[in-house]
Amino acid sequence: MVRRTLFFLLACLSSWAQAGVTMKPMDGVAPALVVELRRTIEAFGGILKQEFGFTEDIDARVVVCPTEACYYEVLRKDGGYSHERAELTARATGGVTGVARNTIYIKLLSPTGLSRARFVMAHELTHIVQGKLIGSAAGMERANRWIKEGMADWVGALVANRLGDQSFAKWQLDRINSVRMASNPVAPQDLGEVSFMQWTTWTDQRRQPYEMADLMFMALAEKKEAEFPAAMMGYMRCMGTFSRESTCFRDSFGVTQRDFHREFPEWLQRAYAGGKAVEVVAGRVAADKAAVIEAAHAQTQRLLSEHLGEGLTISMRIFLAEDSEEMAQLLVRELGYTVADAERSVRGSTSIWQGSVAILDAGRLSTDERLAASTASLLVGRHLQLAGNSRGQFAWMAFGLREYMASLCLETMGLRSSAASQQLRQEQLRAAKRALPALVTLATTDAYRQAQREHGAAVVLGQVVSAAELLVQKSGWARIAEWVRATKTAADPGEVFASSFGLSAERFSEQLAERLRVADSWHYRAPVLSHFNAFTPGIP
Repeated sequence: MVRRTLFFLLACLSSWAQAGVTMKPMDGVAPALVVELRRTIEAFGGILKQEFGFTEDIDARVVVCPTEACYYEVLRKDGGYSHERAELTARATGGVTGVARNTIYIKLLSPTGLSRARFVMAHELTHIVQGKLIGSAAGMERANRWIKEGMADWVGALVANRLGDQSFAKWQLDRINSVRMASNPVAPQDLGEVSFMQWTTWTDQRRQPYEMADLMFMALAEKKEAEFPAAMMGYMRCMGTFSRESTCFRDSFGVTQRDFHREFPEWLQRAYAGGKAVEVVAGRVAADKAAVIEAAHAQTQRLLSEHLGEGLTISMRIFLAEDSEEMAQLLVRELGYTVADAERSVRGSTSIWQGSVAILDAGRLSTDERLAASTASLLVGRHLQLAGNSRGQFAWMAFGLREYMASLCLETMGLRSSAASQQLRQEQLRAAKRALPALVTLATTDAYRQAQREHGAAVVLGQVVSAAELLVQKSGWARIAEWVRATKTAADPGEVFASSFGLSAERFSEQLAERLRVADSWHYRAPVLSHFNAFTPGIP
């Protein structure tokens, strides 16, 4: 019922003449992005005319920028923004609409990908439609901001669904994850009569106003079910009259705002159960590969819940490429890479992920073991993003924990035993042709990648996984979970590490180096960390 309601609302909002929308791409905008924006416009057309006889044209001018600097300049010169407002908007948003002037300004950086381009375009076009329905700038300003933004994001998600980017259920899970793991999300009751600048400031502060608005909008849609499209249109038209906003809300949706806010927390708890969390787009790859990914996803979710104490559902859309050539094509199409960047990236990687979208090379991840390990690793990495923050995490810790938990996933799936994983790490370390880098020097992703080039990817990986395993064995999963949560609001990885584990990263780096040297000198075939536990003092 809710799904039919979603497409019905999209129909109501999408029936206007494409001829009324003109586009002005600024220098440097990728042609592929312009094509996708036009596809988005086409996805809006004709439905309302066919179903409801709505024949009004909507005029809009769309200015598209390829950089934040360009976005800032057009907001200043064309939009008339002050320096402060333009600077904040350019930094915190991907698009903004001047309804009074029927002008949309969009920032489409290449790394955001084509799916993001479509979403932003649909979002901003929805604001134009809202302005048309309300009929006045004053009424548009009075309308409840969370309803306006929730509606715009919702339509963006529907267009993404229609154009094959992702299902609505997955978008919903992404929004739930973002709100649930936000360190200081804005309160739902604060999202009503709020200025654009305050809303944008909250966005810049990562307080998730859009995500919270989206969930509130979903709850409202579920409450009205089949009547929701008409209720939504009625609310917008009511805001063009002299009625109070609270009256329009009550008369349109059949509930007072007070009662809605009282019931919303209960709805949110039910929503945490979510739907299908992983979508696998297999293309020409055998269907049994998708089954491996789904199994690895389920096991990794269980491990994250068990060890890190989070019931967070990690939703991902995973593309399986047949070979590196197709992987490069997917990077261009789905993540907005340039052709040159895509070709360079696939030479050294079998999996690349950005946000909740991942692309795997099934040709090189040819065994179930490798495919499952790669899936588990990216899921743990996504969890570290959502539950924590990379700015507060040492790269060696993040990479080590990802691969260590991937090895646990392989054990639960019966693909590789824990002993075999430990043996593999020992062999990786013994393959080193030179002294291992100090763990503390692998603090950033760039430093970690450089060390891989100098010492060998397998050698460095064996080192950081050994470090993660040692921390788990000596400190326990509870402290690991505490560290993840602490990184959410901290900017200094060293301070977070010391407060979570009771010693400095430098001291731990020294301890690990010494123990690896001792273990290597014995040349035992038993797991490295069994020597650590038997002969050396533990971490305080």
